[in-house]
Amino acid sequence: MAWLRARQACDHPLLLMGALGQIIEEQGLDADVTSDAVDMYGRGLGPNPEVLPLSLQPFARLFGHAYVSSKIRAVMDIITGVPEGQKCCFRDTMDLLEVQMKKLKIGVDQYHGELSTQRRMEVLESFANNSRMKVLLMSTDAGGVGLNITIANHVILVNPWWNHCKEMQAISRCHRFGQDKTVFVYKVITQDSVETDVIKCQEENKDIIEYVLDLIALPPIL
Repeated sequence: MAWLRARQACDHPLLLMGALGQIIEEQGLDADVTSDAVDMYGRGLGPNPEVLPLSLQPFARLFGHAYVSSKIRAVMDIITGVPEGQKCCFRDTMDLLEVQMKKLKIGVDQYHGELSTQRRMEVLESFANNSRMKVLLMSTDAGGVGLNITIANHVILVNPWWNHCKEMQAISRCHRFGQDKTVFVYKVITQDSVETDVIKCQEENKDIIEYVLDLIALPPIL
């Protein structure tokens, strides 16, 4: 759980609001009243620093929708730099990114596992055929299997996975046969954080896979 919270902190402090339920229980606060306040604050319905632990109250503004985290800001810089007519495919942290994109009137939609099959088809069709739809926000799981999204040529990976194969599957939705544009892949990583450890683990796993494949490779036929 600590690892999950560390990853959430890399994206936006607002994602940590869900952990306050445990703090409420440990400190013996009024669960009903405080939970309602946490819910309102987490949904951006008004700053309520009092629901935060005392040590975090001076930083209350960082836990609201109005605050743009470093990672979200970096992603938005990439998006606004993409040439007109080219499209982007994102992975994860969808709700927070969607809020920022709609503020800039950037056409955006979501594709994830909770959508019905019909809704998924509608989202993909709109992304492919609607020139105003510039960004598709996708979960790595939903976007990693059986999709052809060559209409997009910018892939932005927001949350690194321990298993780099998941990321490669996601990239291959855009970088595949039928793609006639140069594909750009971005990894947005929070420096000196748990995400740095994830990247190191990815590299180690790739080295192990390459070593094993070399061992089992068939000798050349003379």
